[in-house]
Amino acid sequence: MFDSHKKIYLYLLILFAVGITVYSNTFEGKFVWDDAFLIVKNYFIKDWHNLTKIFTSELRVFSHEPSNYYRPLQAFSYLADYSFWKLDPFGYHLTNIMLHILASILIFALMKLIAKNNEIALLTGLLFLVHPVHTEVTSYISGRADSLAAVFLLASFILYIKHGIAALGKVKSKLYFLFSVLFFIFALLAKEAALVYPFILLFYNYAIRQERRIAAYRGQVVFFLLLIFYAVLRLTSLNFLRTHGLSFFPASSAFFYRLISSGKIIFFYIKLLFFPVNLHLLRTGIEVKRLFSPEAFLSVLFLIILAGGIFLSYRRSKRVFFYYIWFLLFLLPTLNLFPIGVSVSEHFLYLPSIGFFAIISTGIDSFVRSGRPKKIIALTAAGAVLLTLAMLTYNQNKAWKDNASLYSHLLKFNPESYVLRNNLGSEYLNQGLYGQAEKEFKFAIKINPAYAYPYNNLGNLYLLTQRTEEAVAFYKKAAELRPDLAEPRNNLGRAYLKTGRSQEAIREFNLGLEINPRDPQAYYNLGVANYNLGKKQAAVDYYKKAIEIDTTYIPAYYNLGMVFYQDGDFSGAEQWWQKALTLSPNDKIIQSALSSLPLNNRKGNLSK
Repeated sequence: MFDSHKKIYLYLLILFAVGITVYSNTFEGKFVWDDAFLIVKNYFIKDWHNLTKIFTSELRVFSHEPSNYYRPLQAFSYLADYSFWKLDPFGYHLTNIMLHILASILIFALMKLIAKNNEIALLTGLLFLVHPVHTEVTSYISGRADSLAAVFLLASFILYIKHGIAALGKVKSKLYFLFSVLFFIFALLAKEAALVYPFILLFYNYAIRQERRIAAYRGQVVFFLLLIFYAVLRLTSLNFLRTHGLSFFPASSAFFYRLISSGKIIFFYIKLLFFPVNLHLLRTGIEVKRLFSPEAFLSVLFLIILAGGIFLSYRRSKRVFFYYIWFLLFLLPTLNLFPIGVSVSEHFLYLPSIGFFAIISTGIDSFVRSGRPKKIIALTAAGAVLLTLAMLTYNQNKAWKDNASLYSHLLKFNPESYVLRNNLGSEYLNQGLYGQAEKEFKFAIKINPAYAYPYNNLGNLYLLTQRTEEAVAFYKKAAELRPDLAEPRNNLGRAYLKTGRSQEAIREFNLGLEINPRDPQAYYNLGVANYNLGKKQAAVDYYKKAIEIDTTYIPAYYNLGMVFYQDGDFSGAEQWWQKALTLSPNDKIIQSALSSLPLNNRKGNLSK
């Protein structure tokens, strides 16, 4: 027994060490893509007073483009990370890696219970751990929802299986069941993919436990009731876009075409698992376009072959049949039968791939057990595959190092993507490479003249380079194309402020607030505009409103201090500047302002 335990501890150590090694180069990664919205600019995660709002709001409620994603545990995890790491991406990457390693360890524990074989369990966990298709979830901080949901679902499933072990006793069994239900709730709060889990339990009881008595399924009623309750909430009070159903996007094609396309999509995912090369975010053109076409015929043919494979697996091995069902059930919500706005995405494979890897591991184990020659070949092949996958993952992590790396990588596959061109231009703008930024923004406009963001960003570029009237023209164009965006309005107001047109600036800031009433920058800008008009109290009120929304908004603290300083209230100035310094201890401007307090009465500059 002791030797057996030592072996298990060794396997767990292997999983941990391999996970850290394979993802070690992500620790130097920056915030990329949606991280800017979900973390850097997300004032909800910077104050624990927002905890209630996190659990009653959709994921992007703070932004100018709300969604229908209800994932409070994802936002909560960022809140916890921010408490420890502020805006140091190292800590967020550490959390992502730990979640991925924990998921692989839980897969090992689950497979031990189902396969009754430590080696199958270890190989399944290792394949999951090192496969490069999971870099989108692990190397990309905003991809965390998948790993969070997986951890809670796997924990729930392990406890569900354990609660059915008669030798545990009634009290322990009920406790396991209670926590199994609780972890299922947590999984639902992490990502919508958890919806299919009660059906996984159904097939587990039927295929693995081979239960045929109705009474054996009574425990699952709780999971289905929770599923129904969650669905009702998402259709009513938690339906943030007030759409009909849980679909977030309009259908791109008729249901029948989407159904036929499912065979092609499943085949694509299986191919990606076997040959994980050319991985990237923005994939298009997977759907079947014409009913009477070779791709439609092949898609239907693959569905028939897949159905035949599932039937044969049921006849030969109930475990393999269950692994097939796991793969397909967790893949089902992503097949666009109910439109989700994305035809395929690598992160959709996070949970389904567990079933795929379980099938592969079972197959390799059967070779190992069939004789010495085959055993050597199988073990050598398994080692080579794991090493190759680990190397591919390590290399793929480099694409997620920073925005410039990511956008350059993605443009290899989508050179005509106006979104990527605009994003790369924004990165160049942040780096001060104005000529390259301008080129990318204009390229994006050439590809899609109706896309508002590059116009707004060209406005930012021209405002920085003192071409204010050109900036005004581009901001107006962006606002015309997207009247629902607050950002061009605020930026137009900033341009007016720069030319001394405070009244016009105030008008634009207020228009922006009609679109997004909780924009701290708009209130800050109103404070600056009102101060310039001599309305000090109004300026103070607006600065305080900005801080009320985002308690980490440093410019508002600084300007409040400056207002008090210019009124001769040095105590009040010190109070606000000290708060600003607490948020940014290395800020030289704030340090300079504080050091000047007892020495002179020089006036500051509100345009810090």
